[in-house]
Amino acid sequence: MTYNKNQLSQFGRGRVRGRSGRNGTFASALLLGGLLPVTAFAQTAAPVDAANAEAVAAEPAMATGPDEIVVTAQKRSESANKVGMSIAAFSGDALINRGVGSPADLVKIVPGFSFAKTPRSAPVFTLRGIGFFDDALAGAPTVSVYTDEVPLPFSYMTSGAALDLERVEVLKGPQGTVFGSNATGGAINYIAAKPTNDLAYGADLSFGRFNNLEASAFVSGPLSSTLKARVAVKTEQADGWQVSQSRPSDRLGQRDRLLGRILLDWEPSPDVSFALNVNAWRDKSDTQAAQYLQTNFAVPPFGAPELIGLPAAPRNNRVADWDPGEAFRLDNEFFQISLRGNYDLSDAVRLVSISAYSHFKLDSRTDMDGTQFFNFRFAQNGKIDSYFQELRAEINPVSDLDLLIGANYQNDRVRDNGYTQVNISSFRAALGSGMGDGTPTNRTKIETYAFFGNAEYRITPELKLLGGIRYTNSKNDTSVCTFDGGMGATAQLQSNLLGLATPIPAGGCITSINGTPGISNFKIYEDNISWRTGLNWQATPDILLYANVSRGYKAGGVPQLFAFNANQLRPVTQESLLAYEVGAKMTLLNNTLQLNGALFYYDYTDKQLKSRVPVVPIGNLESTINIPKSRVQGAELQITWVPVNGLTLSGGGTYVDSRIGAGTLGFNGFGTPTDLSGEAFPLTPKWQLTADAEYDRPVSDSLNAYIGGSMSYQSRAYSLLGQLELLKIDPYTLFDLRFGVHHPDDKWRIGGFVRNVTNKYYNLLRSPVADTAIIFAGQPRTYGITASVRY
Repeated sequence: MTYNKNQLSQFGRGRVRGRSGRNGTFASALLLGGLLPVTAFAQTAAPVDAANAEAVAAEPAMATGPDEIVVTAQKRSESANKVGMSIAAFSGDALINRGVGSPADLVKIVPGFSFAKTPRSAPVFTLRGIGFFDDALAGAPTVSVYTDEVPLPFSYMTSGAALDLERVEVLKGPQGTVFGSNATGGAINYIAAKPTNDLAYGADLSFGRFNNLEASAFVSGPLSSTLKARVAVKTEQADGWQVSQSRPSDRLGQRDRLLGRILLDWEPSPDVSFALNVNAWRDKSDTQAAQYLQTNFAVPPFGAPELIGLPAAPRNNRVADWDPGEAFRLDNEFFQISLRGNYDLSDAVRLVSISAYSHFKLDSRTDMDGTQFFNFRFAQNGKIDSYFQELRAEINPVSDLDLLIGANYQNDRVRDNGYTQVNISSFRAALGSGMGDGTPTNRTKIETYAFFGNAEYRITPELKLLGGIRYTNSKNDTSVCTFDGGMGATAQLQSNLLGLATPIPAGGCITSINGTPGISNFKIYEDNISWRTGLNWQATPDILLYANVSRGYKAGGVPQLFAFNANQLRPVTQESLLAYEVGAKMTLLNNTLQLNGALFYYDYTDKQLKSRVPVVPIGNLESTINIPKSRVQGAELQITWVPVNGLTLSGGGTYVDSRIGAGTLGFNGFGTPTDLSGEAFPLTPKWQLTADAEYDRPVSDSLNAYIGGSMSYQSRAYSLLGQLELLKIDPYTLFDLRFGVHHPDDKWRIGGFVRNVTNKYYNLLRSPVADTAIIFAGQPRTYGITASVRY
């Protein structure tokens, strides 16, 4: 069932309190109603009887009014078009239909969102140019991800978040007052599909190229008069899609993932409810191999002859190379349990408690040099244990005032071990006895607590004043060192470089602190006050104008990398972002056109970026630095038009102009000193565009047919600082198609899809590693069939 704007107004200013019991029935219906993107309208035509079916099929009717979508961007339910911020929201069914199965896939449907992977396969999410390129398990993101308001505090933990969803909300701009630190770019909130009052069940099946099988199922319903449950499972299996350049019969890229979730909703009384969420996943897929671009010896006179004269990989998404006879794959696991409790003290006051424990285990092996020769491999293993507790009060003392007051606490324990393996490396050949293997190791403890408040006051029925503030205090205690890999060669090398009378033993810590090897201990104490203020003006019932000013913060931290010198490990301090945004949300053309737009300007202080630091006598080695001043300015536009019932046209675009401040000196991607003044941020395309069209019409009284297509475009960007041509990611445009038939009530659906229709060759990352420059390519053309049932 869907609800239009006029029906929403019956519940008070387009707002629905998302509570179970007295106010929860309507909210649940909205959230389970097959929601479209927040800028889209419902595509379901008005019911017709059999006698009129032929006439309806022959001549489409004029479009009906739009359906409003309810979101929880401010941790309470309200109509998306009444929220004064930029939001992109999509239903779980819409994500399935468009092939969006992970946070990385959001780049296809959310303008301003981009995704990349580091050479070690760490995910990097960026919104409006705000991102952080880092391999460390404990690296704080700039775009935070949540499931039902429970944080997934580190990006490695997010790959299984898109299971059995009601919807996803992408909130752009700093979200610090409501969601806390590490959301300077924005927040992604996944809303799990909830247990139903009646028995419901369904399944989705997809089979395509490379024997890619994705199968999921759920069952939901009451266990008693006060207890409801929902169980969902999913498996993803596929053969290798990558082809070895030197061994054409060799394949890499197998997928092997299993995901599951159990939800229990218990309502012992009309004023008390509890929601238990237990979810887990494991991933034993292959890691992606790199494409060889060119040889770039770190120490040219000592380069291995095997790497001279190698042919570059062809412009083919599938072709890459890796060492033969090695298993380059993941063995990752994730488990989370959370409990939410709601207690309605009165119609005006609700208490909410959210308690969560998350555990993540990482074990991965990656060939990073793009060749069939043993030049540079990296293995990583570690784990994260995270505890989270939030207590808050939602207060509505008078009809024109909404208050949110609360506190939360988070305790994170991270163990991060890397294992760098080099063989035919110019470093190894150049440095005397040779550089052997090394194990960079981090042990990190982070404690964070915060107090926050948020208020919305209706000055007049049309004008709303908003304000929020959060105080955050964090303590980061990190011990870090690179250990000899056990062979003793790296320990001997460092002993010689430092002139030590007593050599470092095999397996010992080789990182130098003022000439003495030892474990570096860093204690980072930080606090901050993030805030937000704004005005929402409902100029007409169909036009919302808003203006916001906000400040957000991203926590500091210690990099995880192979370090000869403790200078490489110096912590970066917290970065801050002062953001200005004005925007409009307009429903036009007799409720058939939704037009949302925004202008934004970000003033950045101490932005964290990957760079280099000089290490004598070795050279300029990898590190992370703070850029004192930088800024971002831009604009975005989202449009959805339903000219006739069944036809939905939508599109969006984001323009982002990022600049590093004047007088900023640093290093380019190959370690050469460079003036960075005026450069755009790495991995930040200036233009991003998306478009989608779908036509869904009845062909009989029991059958609908649909056809749709989508497009996504990104302009050029650079992987690393320096704007080097070799590290430039060329602009690209991707096209997807979908088609099929379904029951008018979506009890079943059968269709087909083609993704990357033109088999476009495109890059996600270009980077130097050891003695080569490499490329991570995007997915090739895929195609297949899908089927789903709902009862």
